[in-house]
Amino acid sequence: RPPADPAFAAAKASFESMPLEARRAIQRDLVWVGGFNGAASGEFGALTFAALRRFESAGNLKVDGVLDAGERAALAKAAHAARAEHGFKLETDKASGVRIGIPGRLLTKRSTNADGLSRWQDAADKVTLDVQAPKPGETLETLFAKGTDAKVSTRKITYKLLKPEFFVISGETAGGRFFRRMEKGPGGKLHGFAMGYDKAMTIEPLVVAIASTFEAFPGTTPPATPGGSALAPAVQTPAVASAPKRRRLTGVVVGDGHVLTSAVAAKTCKSITLDAPDAAVASVLKTDAITGLALLNVTSRAKPLVPTAMQPKTGLMLQRDLEGRLLAAPAELEGAQVLAPVQEGGAGAPVLDATGALIGVIASEPATKYAIAGTLPVLRHRFVAASTLASFAGLAAPPAGERPARSSGEIAQDAGAGVVSLFCD
Repeated sequence: RPPADPAFAAAKASFESMPLEARRAIQRDLVWVGGFNGAASGEFGALTFAALRRFESAGNLKVDGVLDAGERAALAKAAHAARAEHGFKLETDKASGVRIGIPGRLLTKRSTNADGLSRWQDAADKVTLDVQAPKPGETLETLFAKGTDAKVSTRKITYKLLKPEFFVISGETAGGRFFRRMEKGPGGKLHGFAMGYDKAMTIEPLVVAIASTFEAFPGTTPPATPGGSALAPAVQTPAVASAPKRRRLTGVVVGDGHVLTSAVAAKTCKSITLDAPDAAVASVLKTDAITGLALLNVTSRAKPLVPTAMQPKTGLMLQRDLEGRLLAAPAELEGAQVLAPVQEGGAGAPVLDATGALIGVIASEPATKYAIAGTLPVLRHRFVAASTLASFAGLAAPPAGERPARSSGEIAQDAGAGVVSLFCD
């Protein structure tokens, strides 16, 4: 058995000295600014420790997993700003008493479902969240069996967990993804929620944020989800480490003076500069922990890349490497993920369709531990679709009309100038 980590033990002791609701509040805040993707149960574990350290690293604080009063206030302030960006607030279903956080800017429509409970949907009906209260006689075990029945060929279960107090199920259908949680309360009563959304949408982090606020029976302690989280996107995320003095990111020119890049990769940068003669230090206009994007203000004469609402299954990834050279490679899209050989310096790389239109950006940082002879193989990375990044960056709708398909070489030559190398200091 490996020896105990003294830093983890100290952080655990500090965390557990707080009241339960204070611990849960910290975890809910860490969802928004620390990448926490577990249940906000108030229990301290590896996920909470890592999220605290990520928050401290991003804020140039002492990275020890222990929050003093000033750091706790900074965490609360940053999380409040992130929630406000999405119009996120707690809502109560009057029929069941269930409380849950709702991103009001996404889920703009509220109605009643067939069971007389609350339903929230987006304007295009591509996202639906239902409160659930099964009929008397139903049990966690019978509902779990129905929800994971292998005979149902129209869905694929990607995660399932049944405990005496709750169950969690997540999976995929031909065009969508779903997540469901059900909890047992006093007298065996069951309350839960189910959420389904289009595969092309990048909202997994929002699902985490929603689930972290879910109170099936307000006033009681929620059961913990052991062994990690069903909500975590299946992408390779590098551990927090000391950043080199000078490294590179890839940026996408999306307008006059506007460049998009990865907020995950840029969060440890004290300053960001375009790799160009006489380039000034970029100013960060906005970041979003949910999408994983950062919008910079930096002068570039390159022609902006134009986004498209189309979501093909394959595309062409363009990135800048550690020397600033343009690299091109095929990419396969899988909803909120992309399979591509992203090399160091490629965080923020765009993916283009066969016409050269922008279909999304890679928001995660390459996991260098998988390098083989210095080259990173094809791995899964977090992917933000063009519709999401267009909303984030305030871009105009793409021009109407079809564009002719071109070769990879033609696309790289034409769009390459709009894929820039950024110095992170």
